[in-house]
Amino acid sequence: MHLFLNGIGCVGKSTIGLLVAQKLGIEFHSVDYHVEKFYGKSIERIQNECIGNSSYNYRYSEALLDLLKNLSDTPSVIELPPNGLRYKCWRVVKKASGITVVIHDTAENILKRIVFYDIDTKPMEKILTEREKVLYLKDIRKDITFYKTSQSRADFQVDISGLTPDSAADKVISTTGFTGRLCSDLVPRSKTEVP
Repeated sequence: MHLFLNGIGCVGKSTIGLLVAQKLGIEFHSVDYHVEKFYGKSIERIQNECIGNSSYNYRYSEALLDLLKNLSDTPSVIELPPNGLRYKCWRVVKKASGITVVIHDTAENILKRIVFYDIDTKPMEKILTEREKVLYLKDIRKDITFYKTSQSRADFQVDISGLTPDSAADKVISTTGFTGRLCSDLVPRSKTEVP
């Protein structure tokens, strides 16, 4: 069984997902990372080759399907992109054994975590001007509104406003009850292993 994490960009899916996986003693996978590995190029380069969002979503869903086949029965936390509950990606997720969780936070908190990358997905140092902050806040709010409909498909909605990453991970686990759901799926670990 998998726990699929969704949310808009920079909401904290990677950080929280990794912490949830560590706490549960299971694997963490970023679909973005797998897409780049699957196609041998950066996401931005793949997007530049695609005509429209549906073309890109199709390619993304093919990589997601490949990841899920490779995981087979390995319980994992899987970080989905913002469009992970839309189009063909949603059909792939819906057929997989797992539960879906959307992470929410305020636009202001998301802006504080914003990260910039170059065309090859290498982090870039960028300090935003006050004007840029206003523009990015506007874009973040648009994304929150845009993805609201597809995110309503998720099994759980978790608001992490004001929480530390560790507390947010705990909230995801307690809200979903994912620990209990995994009991029958997990292979027993030795007593020396600590999640």
